[in-house]
This record gives sequence, C-alpha cells and structure tokens, in this order.
Amino acid sequence: MILRRLRSLGGRFGPVLAVTISSQLLSAAAIISFPLTMSPAFADAYALGMQTGTAALGSVVIGVVYNVVIGRPAFRHWGISATAAAVVSPALAGATIWLLAQLGSLPRLGPDAMPVLVVFAVGGSGLAFGGTFAAKLACLGRPVALAMVPLVPNAGLLIGSLLGWLLGGMVPLLGAILWASFSCIQAVTFWSLATRVKQEDLRNERGEAAKAGPHAFALSVGAVTSAVLPNVYLSAVTLLGAGVASILFTVGRIGTSVVGIGVNSILLVLYSWKKSDFRVAGGVRALAIAAATFATAALLIPNLNQSLSYAGTVLMWFILLVASAVALREMNARGRVGLVVFKVSLDLGVSLGLAALLLISPSVTGFFGAYSASQSVTLVAAGCMFKSPTITAAGVYCLVVSTMMVVFGW
Repeated sequence: MILRRLRSLGGRFGPVLAVTISSQLLSAAAIISFPLTMSPAFADAYALGMQTGTAALGSVVIGVVYNVVIGRPAFRHWGISATAAAVVSPALAGATIWLLAQLGSLPRLGPDAMPVLVVFAVGGSGLAFGGTFAAKLACLGRPVALAMVPLVPNAGLLIGSLLGWLLGGMVPLLGAILWASFSCIQAVTFWSLATRVKQEDLRNERGEAAKAGPHAFALSVGAVTSAVLPNVYLSAVTLLGAGVASILFTVGRIGTSVVGIGVNSILLVLYSWKKSDFRVAGGVRALAIAAATFATAALLIPNLNQSLSYAGTVLMWFILLVASAVALREMNARGRVGLVVFKVSLDLGVSLGLAALLLISPSVTGFFGAYSASQSVTLVAAGCMFKSPTITAAGVYCLVVSTMMVVFGW
C-alpha cells in the first residue's frame, strides 16, 4: 500500500528525498567537524548549542504544528503558531545555561560557551519561524519546503566551523553566527512564499478545526519531553568528561539523520491535508519485535562484552526511533487525541523521572536509555491504537529495559 502510494507520488518524493539527503549530509559533516576542529570542551558547547537551536523545529513545528494541521484544511493560526515556536529556543537556552551553571559544567566548557548558546538560540527562533510557514507549504502539497528548512543553515554551520579552524580559532563563533544568520534570512523567505499561497476556504472542515485546540495542547505537553529534556540529558553527560557530550550528540544525530532521510521523507510526502489510506501496523509490529530483541541483547551482554552491549543499546534506540516516528504520525493523522494525551502524559512523567536519575548518575547507556524510554511509551500507545498486544508488550518491555539502563548505567 505504501509503496504503491509512493510510486503515484514519485514526482514529489524524489525531490523531497534529495533535499533531505543533502541537508542531513551537511548536518552530519558539520557535527562531525565539532570534535575535529575544536577543543573537546568547546565541541560540547557547540553540541549543546545545536541541540538548543534545532529543538523548536523538530519538537514544536513538526511535532506540534504539522501534526495538528494534518487533516484540518481550515487551520488558519499560522502567525500565532510561528511566533510561539520562535520563543522556544531562547527560553530553552536560558534554562540550559542555568542548568549547566548548577552542575558546575559551564566554566569547564570555556568562556565562549554562553555566547554560543545565545547565538544558536537566536538562529533557532528564525529556524522555527520559517519552518512553521514551510509546514503550511507542505500541507498545501509542497513538501520540499519543509524538507529544506535545515539545508542552508547547515551549510553555513559547516563553512563557519571549517573557516574558524583554518583561522586558528580566531573567530570561534563563526559557525554559529553563519548558522543563525542563514536561519533568520530563510525565515523571511518562507514567510513570504507561504503568505502568497491562498488556502481554500473549506467551511465544511470547521468541525475538524475546532478539535485542533485540545490536540495542540496535548502535543505541546509532549514537546516539553522532546524539546527540553534532550538538553538535560546532554548537560548531564558533560559530567562524564570533556568531549563526551559532543560524541554522544554526534551518534544521536547520525541516527536521527538516517531516520530523517528514510522515514520522515516518506511521511512528509504521504501525510498532508488528505486523510491517509494505507496500513502501517504490520511494519510497526515488526520493528517493535526487533527493538525488544536488541533490548534483550543490551541487557544480557554487558558482563560478556561491553562494546556489544553498547551496540545493542544503540540499535534498540534506533529501531524504536523509526517505529515511533511512523506510529506517532499515523496517530496524529487519525486524530486520536485521547491516545495522544495518554502518550504525552505518561511520556512526560517517565522522562522527567529518568532525567533526574541521569543528572544524579550519568552514563552512556543511561543517555540512550532515557531517549529509548520515550519512544517505548509511543509504542505502548501505538499498540492500543492498532489493537495489537504484540506492539503493546514490546513497548512495555523496552520501557522496562530503558529504565534499567538509566538506573544502573553500564
């Protein structure tokens, strides 16, 4: 069903995939350049800055706005949504600076750490503002716009990081400055393009629009988990030593980049203002079983081989990331607001508890375990949606294993 739909949309899928690949490759190259062109501590600062700057785009624009407007052509609150998304990064930067100061990590990151976070926060506002209007274009059948939002800023980040290195560190903020500047310029461009496109006035869809409020509120609660807590996880692992945070951030971004290229490119084309008519339960079930298998390996292998245990942990996290991306998009497209409320409430409670534990006892497996716990909760909700005991059981099992990773850390 999905493959037939993709073939019918091939004219749009190809460009989206090409743009997404280009953007993610530039992002990966820029992130990999951090530890190669900067001191370990400063690379950690850049990793935290990048996490802060991109949080609103992924968690608020795509995680809230885009998921709310799918299936609701009467949605009109684009300006309010863009403004709300734009304030997330500055607020998150302030909270992160405070947390780093409390942990005693801020002085270890160097004197330029705070300016880096501030510059990325400004760029994050531009990225989120422009991304919101790119989401509007995606819903109008122009998904390339949303796929290319990170492209130009990532190019600026890579160029700036390399130039800063060639100049002998004379301009340490150059990469962040170029990333932020391109993000803000791009915001104006997408705003201009989106406002020229007129939406059809679908009065018969007003009922769906009226349901957008509770749906948006539920997803906004979930955005706390996906936007704020990753900064807490990354701040916690700065206590493990200089350079650890940037390495874990790099591994995490490579994984999410692969998902972005393969999974989200497909979802971006398939889901718009038209109701989905394809089945994904079978694929989610297979992924859930695979995730549970690797969770078992990660749990049993530590005493035998530490490297294999890490591999099992990362593979479990990656498969859960893929499964939850598919399941959550389908859940929102179906308008299952009750399940979304259940998912975000349980997710927030579990993630807050694990974040507190990770701050007390940071570890590499705990870092991935905290992320995996959130994805596992999504699987539990997906099992309820698809009425699949297998998916539900796999989600519960992976949640237990993920919690053990945070609690015991190895």
